[in-house]
Formats: sequence, structure tokens, C-alpha cells
Amino acid sequence: MLQYFILSTPSFVCLFWAFALLIKKGKNFRTKRVLAIDLICCSIVFYIYGSFFVPDTDYENRYWQDIIYTFCLPMLYPLHMIYAKLLTDTKKFQWWLIMAFSPPFILTALTASGYFLMGKENSIIYARDFLFNYGEKHFPVDYPLFKLQYFWNEVLFIIVISIQTLVAFIYFSFRIIKYRLQLKEFYSNPDEHFQWNFYFIFAATGIYSLLTFIAVLADLNSYSSRPLYVNTIFIFFAISSYILAYAGYHIRYTAEDFARQLAQADLAEKQNNNALTDDCDKKKSYNPRLVSLFTRLIEEDKIYLKNDLRLDEVAAMVQTNRCYISRLINEKYQCTFSEYINNCRITYAQELMLQNPSMKQEVVAAESGFSHVTTFSRTFRQVIGIPPKEWLKQQE
Repeated sequence: MLQYFILSTPSFVCLFWAFALLIKKGKNFRTKRVLAIDLICCSIVFYIYGSFFVPDTDYENRYWQDIIYTFCLPMLYPLHMIYAKLLTDTKKFQWWLIMAFSPPFILTALTASGYFLMGKENSIIYARDFLFNYGEKHFPVDYPLFKLQYFWNEVLFIIVISIQTLVAFIYFSFRIIKYRLQLKEFYSNPDEHFQWNFYFIFAATGIYSLLTFIAVLADLNSYSSRPLYVNTIFIFFAISSYILAYAGYHIRYTAEDFARQLAQADLAEKQNNNALTDDCDKKKSYNPRLVSLFTRLIEEDKIYLKNDLRLDEVAAMVQTNRCYISRLINEKYQCTFSEYINNCRITYAQELMLQNPSMKQEVVAAESGFSHVTTFSRTFRQVIGIPPKEWLKQQE
């Protein structure tokens, strides 16, 4: 009984969260719907895969399950990539992603065609003697279609899943890193928009991909006589699926919101039509007037004390475009916009702490332009190398 419960848990976890995402209202509609579809496919895969470990002599039902399984499992990785793109990419849909959906259709067509050509009786024999035969497989000499079916149903399937796992993981990693950098170039407090849920989604997707790779490559079905191995894999499947769905459900800010913010910033730049705007695409010396105005805003006006300061707001104050300011900071100070602003905030915070040693960290953080004391403490440690309290003790 416990074995059946463990085998069915990942499927029910995915189905529950898919339903929760489908009925959830609010923004980021497309992102949550894609995750819901992803979880529905996961639920089907887990259900069929779990049923492989349940004793059953109905091999006619088994080969139909095999066709559905052959479609749903390779479908997960393109859906992972689409979800990663909606979460982290501000650009429009890229047509090359369509090609990522070809493997499930090709593999399913080959598998279904093989069963159709073999006929019902031979398909049942194949399911009984080859699909669930975990020892040495002996193919009939007088029926080569069995061997061909096994090649694209097992060998080609494993190759495709292995490639998909690697490509999806690399793509997700690339998108997370690039999106994080884009936020750091636009917001002074990027952590307000890049939640920890992104890391949980990435980690859960990576764990799920690794487990799938292990299960497929190592032929987990061969461990049916050792339930401990099987149960462990399915428990981790359930945990990673829950983390993925829970984090995705609570994501508040995605690339869709960021793209909307960038579009508003672009529109404002066009409407302002600043006379001092420079062409940031050309690598040339900086306009002295722009540099002087930017320096005055930082050193005298202390604009960095505004906790929600954005790059487009600074560009408007300097009467130029945000691309120019971004390049100025990147090349002159060798850091991103958020790193530069936070460095200024930390310097200001140090002055405050020296003038008022008894001031609480929450007050210091707020006065210095940070939204949260945790962000202040983490940034202080990154810039100075030690926590604020320890630094203050060293100054006594």
C-alpha cells in the first residue's frame, strides 16, 4: 500500500498545482498557464511511469501507455524552455523554440507506427518480452521490426532525452544569469524584482532533469525488485515538483513586467527629446557636460538615497538616454548600475554609522536608500567584506 502511495504522489502533486495555477487570477497569465501545462504533462508521465512498477498482465494497455509516455516525456523540456523564456526574456517569441517541440512528435510517430505495423498481437508480445524484460533481450531473426522498434523506442528515446536534458539546463542557466544582469542594469534594488523563487524554480528544474536522466539512462525499471531505489527517486520527484510549482505560483514579477517597464522608459525618452542625448552605440569620448551633471547628481544631490531609483530616471535627470548612462557606469566604474548605486549607499551608510554609532541597522538601511535591512546587510558584506556591526566595532 505504501509503495502505491509513493508511486502516485508525484502525479497528484503536479495535478494539484496545475489546477491551482489554472484557476489563479491576476497578472502573468501566460507564464502560469505554461507552467500548468508543464505540470499536467509531468502528472501524466509520473502516472504512467509509476504504473510500470505495478504488476499487470494487461500488455495491450501497456503499449498504449508507452505511446503516450513517449510523447509526454520529451514534451516536458520544450515546455521548460518556454517557461524559462516567459520568466526571464523581454524579447518576443523566438521561432527556433518551435523546433524544440519536434522530438516528441517524431518519437511518438515512430513508436506508434512501429506498433501499428507490428499489429495488436505482436505489439502485446513486444510489450511483454521487450518493454518489460529487464534482462537480456533476444530479438526474433524472422521478425526484424522488433529490433527496429526497440531502437527508436529505447535507444533513440534515451539519446533524445539526454540531449534535451542538457540543452534545457544550459538554456535555463543562461536565461537566469542574463535576466539577473538586465535587472541590475536597470534597477538600483534588483532584488525587489528578482525573487528567490527564481532560484527555487531553477533548482527544482535541475533536480527534476537530473532525476529523469538517471531514471531513463539507468533503466530504473530494472530496479523493480528493489523498491527502496524506486521509492527514493519518486520521493525526490514529488519534492522537486512541489518546489517548482509552489515557487512558480508565487512569482510576482517576470520578464513580462520588466518589458512593460522598459517600453514605458523608451516612450518617455522619445517624448522628452533631450537635447544632450548622445548616441550610445558609438564608442567615443563622453560628453563632459553629461559626465559633470551625472557627477553632481551623485555627489551633491545624492540621488542614490531614493530606494527605488531606476536607470531611466537617472538618464532623464542627466538629459540623455539610459543606454548612455549604463555604458558610462560600466566603462568608467567597471560595474553595473545597481552595483554603483549600492556602493554609494554603503559609503553613505558608513558615514551615518560613524556619526551615530547607536543608530539601528533598520534606520541606517532606510536612510541609505535600501528597501530592507537584509538587503543592506548582504550588500554591506559584499562591498566591505564583513557585516556592518563587525565593521563598526573595528572603527572604535
